Amino acid sequence: MKYNPNRGRCFSGAEIAAYRARQRIRQMQRQQQIREMAAARKQSTVKKTGE
Repeated sequence: MKYNPNRGRCFSGAEIAAYRARQRIRQMQRQQQIREMAAARKQSTVKKTGE
């Protein structure tokens, strides 16, 4: 466990890996939400014009 000055505290390799994995999961979830919202918006406009 080495001290990392720009982080301000010690991080073990496992902590860094867990942190990166959490960030990646959060990013994927956000992208999926955006995609779902965009798809819903597209569907609603299609329905309106289709009537």
